[in-house]
Amino acid sequence: MLFTRLAKAERAGLPLANTLSILRGESDAALSSQLARFQREVAAGTGIAQAGLNSGLFLPWEARLLRAAQYSGQLAETYTALGRRYENRARHSRQLKNNMVLPLLLLVLATFIAPVPALYRGEMSGLEYLFSVLGRLLLLFGGLFLLSWSWRRLAAEGSEGSIMSLLLHIPVIGKLILRQQRFDFLHNLSLLLAAGLPAFDALETAATGVSHPTVRRRFAAAASYCRDGMDVVSALERCGAFDNPDAVALARSGEYSGQLDRMIRHHVQQLGEQLDRQHALIAEWLPRVLYLLALLYLFSG
Repeated sequence: MLFTRLAKAERAGLPLANTLSILRGESDAALSSQLARFQREVAAGTGIAQAGLNSGLFLPWEARLLRAAQYSGQLAETYTALGRRYENRARHSRQLKNNMVLPLLLLVLATFIAPVPALYRGEMSGLEYLFSVLGRLLLLFGGLFLLSWSWRRLAAEGSEGSIMSLLLHIPVIGKLILRQQRFDFLHNLSLLLAAGLPAFDALETAATGVSHPTVRRRFAAAASYCRDGMDVVSALERCGAFDNPDAVALARSGEYSGQLDRMIRHHVQQLGEQLDRQHALIAEWLPRVLYLLALLYLFSG
């Protein structure tokens, strides 16, 4: 919401102070405090990118991107691109959560109902029934919490750990994560190149916006390859940023014609469409799998 509102204000030529005042009135206490500091620093003459970084509103790579965009006169376009990126993520998350409510409720009900026949036949006591149900619920919600916690850490800068590496090897989820990381890296890179950053700096900064530590290190090597004399597209191909030969050919044509940022942005749009379809597929089928598990568990008792 922040970047979207900033983009609208920038396009309309509205004073930043007025926009921030409105946002503060619509925000919770924590965000309002960050916006207040942002507003004070901008009023004191600090640049927008640095003020946002100091107040905790912008990540380091976002601040560098916005600084370059401001110098090149593309601040509104960059705000819009960032806003659209985070809105898409929020939409995917809402869609999955909404679709998971009923199957999770059914799974919880099955946990209570499945041991009832054994309790009725006297094969377990009331206390054993209680411990059995509570233990299964603890495992269920503990697993969900661990998965949610790992996913949130994956979205945070600098997240490390064996769980993060393990996520890449989970069927379906691992491919989704890798595709999302490619999208983030190439999206960042296209924005940075369009804002006028040199290729070396753009590659380094784009990699810092990738959340998964293993993939981030892999993509960060592209800048080193370029410094060793490799062209940008070959460096991107070597570090695994492209997932098909057509994307490489498209980017190479853009590099030869001086329109690398536009060709990368075109590929990013294709990646975004693939991610939308993959998220929709997961949101459609994961609840069905949970329904099936709940029914199997219910009738297994």
